[in-house]
Amino acid sequence: MFLKRIGVFLPIFVAIGFWALFMVLPSVFPPRGPLDLSSFRFVNASSPSLEPGPSGSWDSYSVHAPSVLKINDEYVMWYDGTNGADPYAGWSIGMARASDGRSWTKESRNPVLTPGAPGEWDSVSVHDPRVLYDNKEYWMWYSGFDGNKWRIGLAISGDGMHWQKSEKNPIMDAGPPGSWDEAGVAYSTVLFLKDVFYMWYQGLDRNGIWRIGRASSRDGVAWIKDEANPVLSPEGNGWDGDKVLAPSVFFSGGSYHIWYTGAPKWAIGYAVSDDGITWRKKEPPVVFPSDTSTWDSQQILTAAAAIDGGKPVLWYAGRNEGGFSIGMSTGVRMQE
Repeated sequence: MFLKRIGVFLPIFVAIGFWALFMVLPSVFPPRGPLDLSSFRFVNASSPSLEPGPSGSWDSYSVHAPSVLKINDEYVMWYDGTNGADPYAGWSIGMARASDGRSWTKESRNPVLTPGAPGEWDSVSVHDPRVLYDNKEYWMWYSGFDGNKWRIGLAISGDGMHWQKSEKNPIMDAGPPGSWDEAGVAYSTVLFLKDVFYMWYQGLDRNGIWRIGRASSRDGVAWIKDEANPVLSPEGNGWDGDKVLAPSVFFSGGSYHIWYTGAPKWAIGYAVSDDGITWRKKEPPVVFPSDTSTWDSQQILTAAAAIDGGKPVLWYAGRNEGGFSIGMSTGVRMQE
């Protein structure tokens, strides 16, 4: 049913994140014609645009992993948050709105998606929302944690606030013993192209190394992992030599573009691909922990990439000490 509805939009919307009748997150508001994204530089946000909530609230310690849609001139963000310092347990998913993409108002109903019942696959945390909208329903791919492994699930909503988890969850599981993603899968980003859904996601091996893989699906529920996996891996002793994770992918100008988190420096990198499998990394990282800012000087991660007003935009999570906040950075052409 879903594929029949969105199929009619393919002549106009053929890649991730296009907004109007068909939207996929990380959101992309498409440029008019090809855009050379390598010609832009990013400046760290001087201050966060979405911060943890007040003491005692569900997201009082940390907010991160933003996903942003633009609907009728309004920006809508889904993000995860927690009131504790545990990086794995106690996370839920919230929603916020803004007229400018910077000044966010959180929904009073937050959190809009919470962990499952004890014993379920997502009983400890729900994390990393990624949302698609077809002008009727919102589809959210999210990460769930049961205290042992991360897996990827799906939830569907008519309004973006009230979500029904799929009975087929988790829709993607960790790989078999000895595989590159045997210890968990998480943080997906989804693209719809020529009647096929494509997902890029992070996978964890037994040594604690995250890499990025790709999968495909006809219905957004049943996924086949690519034989070429992993498609993006740590390299050498550089800024992303330990792990690569948290992909944000879209298609523009005949190429696939990915923004991803790299460690040990915990910065945001950028790479380009002709087929979504073989990637050419660009150096240096596009957003690096700030030397001057007080809020993102230690770590930067989980970017959501977009094209807005003909320029690339990144919403990203950053931290100094304590929990994460979310900031926004707009690309500036190198010659500007």
